[in-house]
Amino acid sequence: HNINIDIQNVDTEKIETLQDKTSTLIENGRVIIRKSGTEPLLRILIESDNEEAVNQVKGVVKKIT
Repeated sequence: HNINIDIQNVDTEKIETLQDKTSTLIENGRVIIRKSGTEPLLRILIESDNEEAVNQVKGVVKKIT
């Protein structure tokens, strides 16, 4: 699952909080959060076989933005 967020709407502290919270939700998978090199976007990649965990991460992302 890929999520792109306009970085102008997210402060740096929230990005760090997002990384901390999402990494604890995904046990068998990974969450990669990075700034786009070409656009003003924060790119979030969620990989997991556990769909419930993926949905929890998506919920955390929506709360932060």
